[in-house]
This record gives sequence, structure tokens and C-alpha cells, in this order.
Amino acid sequence: MRKSVIFILSAFFIQFAFASGSVLADSLSERMRASETLRGLKNGCIVFRLKTNDKSVKAYRDAGRNDVADRIVAERKKQNQKIVQAFRQNFTFCKVNFIYAAETQNFLSGSNPFFLNNDLQPDSTIQSCGSNFIFCEYGSVNAYSKFGNTSPTGLYYSKPEKFMDTVATASTTSPTTTDALFLSDKNLTPFQRPFPFVEDVYLDNYNAAAKALNRELYNAYQKLVIGEDYKNTKRQQKKERKKK
Repeated sequence: MRKSVIFILSAFFIQFAFASGSVLADSLSERMRASETLRGLKNGCIVFRLKTNDKSVKAYRDAGRNDVADRIVAERKKQNQKIVQAFRQNFTFCKVNFIYAAETQNFLSGSNPFFLNNDLQPDSTIQSCGSNFIFCEYGSVNAYSKFGNTSPTGLYYSKPEKFMDTVATASTTSPTTTDALFLSDKNLTPFQRPFPFVEDVYLDNYNAAAKALNRELYNAYQKLVIGEDYKNTKRQQKKERKKK
């Protein structure tokens, strides 16, 4: 019975690989991309995009609800300070700089070169890491699943379809959402596995999430960079021995 089940599963995955247009080829491409990104990131930085809820705040102020607007501003600031502190205390894989998400285009164009300090104030003394960076942000998504529709084999995480604010406005009406830290490239396109581009945040525990993301990146670097370099060195040594 067990052999029959194994045979059926093997046949299914072989059939799926051909039907999907070479899942293995896609996996290899993402593996190489992950390796190159991790290698560069070790000497680069993560640029964390902090949210500000500017549109919601403006809408409430225009409606004469300054009480709600003030509460949103205060809660968002408190949340952002917790995120900054969490990364300062629990993240060591690479440097982390912070900007407001609303300043992303200005940051990319170079018109706003200042990063935020621990008090969320622009600080000209914080050094940039040049063009060697990726983005990170905290948010919620609808219908989000770690092993979702991107690949039935579970090789990749599903792409977040819709980012949402994570600070309540007048009331909270967002069922079935997951809060997480997301890593994306310079075009704000989420990475795919095997790059560890997402880490769930439970009950606003940013310390645990930052620590877990840090661990995942170190593990991925060990496997995809150091491990691959070791294999390549062994292959090269083997070729040289054959030439002698």
C-alpha cells in the first residue's frame, strides 16, 4: 500500500512539473537570485518603509474628526517606534535604515537622502549603503497564505495581493488578515522562496518577528551563499585534479 501511494505521488509531481512549464527551472532561477541578493545584502542594507496613514488622517481632519486623526497619528508613531527598536535590538544580519513609505519615490530619486533616527526624525549623520539595498515593510494582506497559490508544491510563498494599513481608524473591520514583515526588491516586488522574504508578526510582537527574520536570513546565507561557495570550490578542485 505504501509503495502504491509513493508511486502515485511521484507520478503526480512529475506530471505537474511538465504541465507547469518546468517548476524546477523556475526554482533554480529564484535560488540564484536569492543567493546573489543575500551575498550583496550582507554588505548592504535593508531600507524599512514606515507607514504614516497620511490619507486617513487628512480625511478625518477634513471631516472635523480631529480626535480620530490625532489617535491614528499617535498610534502609528508608537507602532513605528516599536518597529525601529525591535530591529535595533534584534537584527544583526545587515544594516537597517528607516524612511517613511510616503518618501519612497523621493528616496529612490535621491531628492530626500536623509534616513530616520530612533526618534523618527530625519538625520543627516546616518550613512547610506548606496544602491545595495532591498526594502522591508510591515503590513497586512487579505487572503494571505504562506504556502498559497503560487505553487502547489509549496516551493514558493504566495505573493501578497493587497497591502492594508495596520492601525485601526474609527473601527476595525478587516477579518482574515495576516500581519507580517515583507522583504521586496527596489521595485517593491516581493521576493520568492528560497529567499526568506516574509515573517509573520503575532500580537504586535515586533521583537520576535525581527529576531526570527534575522535568523532566517542567516540560515539562508549559510545555505545559499557559504554552502554554494563550498560546493563550487570542491567542484573546481575536482576538475583541477582530473587535469593532472
